Amino acid sequence: MKKLIHISLICLLMILLPSLSKGEKPATTKLQDSLSLPQAYQLALQNNLDIQAAKAKIGEAKADILLAKMIPNPSFNSDLGFIAEQTYRIGGLQQTFEAPGKRHFRIEVAKDQYQSAEDNFELTLHNVLVKVHQAYINWIITLTQQNLQEENEQVLRSLVNIAQKRFKNGDVAQLDVLQSKMLLEQAQNDTEQAKMNTKQAKILLKQLLNTQNFSAPPSQQGLSLKTVHLAPLSQLEQEALTNRDELHINQVGLQSEKDKIKLYHRSILPDLTIGAGYSLAFNAPVWDNGFYVNGSFNIPIFDHQQGNIAKSKATYQRLLSERAAWEQQIKTEVQTSYQNVLSQQAQWQRYQKTILPMARQVEQLSQKSYQMGQTGITDVLTTHQNTLNIRKQTKQKLANYQLALTNLETALNILFNNKGKP
Repeated sequence: MKKLIHISLICLLMILLPSLSKGEKPATTKLQDSLSLPQAYQLALQNNLDIQAAKAKIGEAKADILLAKMIPNPSFNSDLGFIAEQTYRIGGLQQTFEAPGKRHFRIEVAKDQYQSAEDNFELTLHNVLVKVHQAYINWIITLTQQNLQEENEQVLRSLVNIAQKRFKNGDVAQLDVLQSKMLLEQAQNDTEQAKMNTKQAKILLKQLLNTQNFSAPPSQQGLSLKTVHLAPLSQLEQEALTNRDELHINQVGLQSEKDKIKLYHRSILPDLTIGAGYSLAFNAPVWDNGFYVNGSFNIPIFDHQQGNIAKSKATYQRLLSERAAWEQQIKTEVQTSYQNVLSQQAQWQRYQKTILPMARQVEQLSQKSYQMGQTGITDVLTTHQNTLNIRKQTKQKLANYQLALTNLETALNILFNNKGKP
């Protein structure tokens, strides 16, 4: 399972990024630097606004713990009254004492909320990094498609030159020149479309990284990927049920409601307020003086925290139902993403090992036959277009395979799980 935990990251590094030379230290990401996937992760951890907002919520929850720990300040009171009363409370202190255990359970509830904020941060962190991974793959693939279109232009331009030479020599009709030029014009349009797709993919990546300027990795050729051997499906399902942040958040919610119920039961006991001070009273013909003590507390006749307790119990039952629904959904996500990985892997391997080599061989033979005058321009243009489409499909199958692996990681919640906190 350790291989599976970072399988998509490792595979993408193998297929998209050049190897560092021995002894070379990786440079920090700067403007206009070549962007690798690990650098994209780092930029997201540092700059992504959703991650920053989720992290700020942890600070709020930590402050709530401090508020829960607070003990009411004592108060000073004085009642000098009017001369006619001739009784004066010169000064005294008053303090409220909470029922035993109330402060403890209030702190426990605040700690539960803090844990929930941390789990929500982990969930946000994971979701953002998954989006970065997917956006990075899409960006690389659009760059690859753009390169293919530019190569296609070069091939068609060479075919136009060949057709023009043969037309001048009287070997072919002008139709060959016109057909090749027409396809060249179409290829230029396709190149413009590919460039726009690349720009749009980069804009999405910029948003996630909250960074404006970066360049593509220097090498976009020779994409390849080794076969990934997945663990058994039942093992992956259990892994997902253990790792998913949604279940962790649900569990913290259940514990929070338990602690709230304890707090509400303890809150039935009233707080006690005690005051003490020095008083002075005129009792003709002398003044009496001395210390006084008084106290007060609420009598829980009408309110026994019934509403709060009933609400927490209902919330607890709702969370139990949601947990069962989450477990079912998680298993479904793992099963569907698992089958998708196997399907996309088989399709990509078929294109990579069989379809693409055959298409390239047919294109080479077709171009050679045309140069020797054995076939017409229509055949060579058709085979070239077929090969170009197959090359595009091969790259797309590779992208689909990578995205399928990412979706499986998302279902398992193992991409940067409990790692990479900014």
